[in-house]
Amino acid sequence: MRNFDLKTVLSLCLSVFVPVAANAEETDSIENTYFNAMEYVQQQRYIPKGRLVKRDAPGHNWTLGFLGGVGNFVGSASGQPDLTEFGLSIQKEVNSFNSYRLSFLGGINDVQKRASVEFDHIFNIQDYLFGYRKNNVFNVSTVVGLGAYMVFPEGSERKIAGSLHGGLRLSRMFTQNLEVYVEPKVHLFTDDIEAVESPRRYNFGTELIAGLTYHFTEIPIRRYPNLDPCDQLFYELYMGAQGDFSDRVKENMSSSKCWGPAMGLSVGKWWMPLGMRATAFGGMHYVPNDVYTGISEEPYAGLRLEGMVNLNTFFFPRNREPKFEINAMAGYELGVVAHRATTAYSKKVRPFHGPTFAGQLLYAVNDKWGVFAQARWSGSRYEQPFVDGSVEKRKMDNFSLEFGVQYRRRSRKMNLDNAKFEPYSFVMAGLGGNFPVRFASVDFDKPLTYLGQQYTISLGRRFTPYSSVRASLMAGRYAYGKDKGTYPLSISADWMLDMFTAVAGYDQDRTFNVAPFIGIVYTHHETADKNLFGGQIGLNEHFRLNDRWGIYLEQAAQVYDGKITESARTFWKNRFSMVLSASAGLTYRF
Repeated sequence: MRNFDLKTVLSLCLSVFVPVAANAEETDSIENTYFNAMEYVQQQRYIPKGRLVKRDAPGHNWTLGFLGGVGNFVGSASGQPDLTEFGLSIQKEVNSFNSYRLSFLGGINDVQKRASVEFDHIFNIQDYLFGYRKNNVFNVSTVVGLGAYMVFPEGSERKIAGSLHGGLRLSRMFTQNLEVYVEPKVHLFTDDIEAVESPRRYNFGTELIAGLTYHFTEIPIRRYPNLDPCDQLFYELYMGAQGDFSDRVKENMSSSKCWGPAMGLSVGKWWMPLGMRATAFGGMHYVPNDVYTGISEEPYAGLRLEGMVNLNTFFFPRNREPKFEINAMAGYELGVVAHRATTAYSKKVRPFHGPTFAGQLLYAVNDKWGVFAQARWSGSRYEQPFVDGSVEKRKMDNFSLEFGVQYRRRSRKMNLDNAKFEPYSFVMAGLGGNFPVRFASVDFDKPLTYLGQQYTISLGRRFTPYSSVRASLMAGRYAYGKDKGTYPLSISADWMLDMFTAVAGYDQDRTFNVAPFIGIVYTHHETADKNLFGGQIGLNEHFRLNDRWGIYLEQAAQVYDGKITESARTFWKNRFSMVLSASAGLTYRF
């Protein structure tokens, strides 16, 4: 009995003690809510896998770079002229995410010259956060570093300064070895960097650097096929109009009268997304004569060499053969310009030279032929001597619009990218509003007095990856006057271009598309009691929900030959009127 009592008492004590101890531990864990920095730093985290960097790889992961840019100060020293900078750099990749760079730079402006050395740590934050993706050509990295600067002010003694700086590095690989980048940075300088006396002991500055880097160790990216030296070789013939819009011309004659014919013949080659083009060009524009009493013809001819960037493959590397191309060009031109009969000029034929920039839109009709339009600016300079012995330095601000054809030997047939495309039909139904354009009696506080409503149903067919045709029936209400309205019925037909497919290539899994369209429209309504014909242009944005259904937004402008309503504003010699509209709805493909 005694033993039983002892066991009973011990059991009761344990049963009470254990829950109390457990509750005490739980209470302690709940109360201990402070932030433990060491525990946070030491805990294991998932880090995405970066690009493999081998220490014994050919080239030993070294790079050589050339850079240039512009910098200036923020604050009290911001009135100084921009500092033009140039230099070279060497860089070493030590692992998947980290690199170290040593840069040697020089700089110059009107008040100082500068020599500097900078040491930077470059961290590939893009791969660190999202992981390395094979064949990725874009990278975003952070840059943090220190700099030492030797400043040579004009008319003053040499000064020494330092800096702590940081920024972002945005880069793009063009080949397995060649990379370009832009790098905006912010500097915290010590005093004396601005070459003037300052009441504070520091200065802030901003800098924008662009550079070209050569990797001695190849970076694995997809190569653009150039299997034969003649692949991507092209020839172009264009014609257009050019005018000189320099101050000398604009101040002495109407700008509308300076245009003259222009033409050119080009040969070039693409190493996507980069290319080179050489052009022989000539033409004639109109300028003031030698004594500024009339207008004279001014023929010219020359040679032009340009570097080219194909923006399609620059931003969408997988699209090897875009149907619709957007190209940017920059280069230099040399030539001669001739003056007609003159009594003031001692020399009639003068050599000119200068930079040129252009943009080109090209549509590939098939695998070999394309048509294009391009706009160009060139700022050529020349010296014009006069019979009295004086010499005038002149600059031509030439602007031209040119249209032409291109023959290109492509590296592969364009239709290979479209092998998965199958034509399909679609219907669209939407609701929206419209505004017959007018400016009188519009009360913007009461939208229903000037905005109408419309209901649209369309049937279309997508025959190619690039384009569709569509027929639409629209019924609704046009508002006019202060509180009046009429009920039109419209029938239209459009041609729609899939911009994303034209620029980036066909992708059957793409969920968003933008399609500009152009077409004709017929409208009848009871107030006018007549038939109105016109044209329309607009933009359709489509969001795909699944393989069948989608939603869309659409904006359009219709131009009619005649007044669409009694209060509509007429344009172009009081002949044409306009209706603006916007709508949203559903699409179904079958």
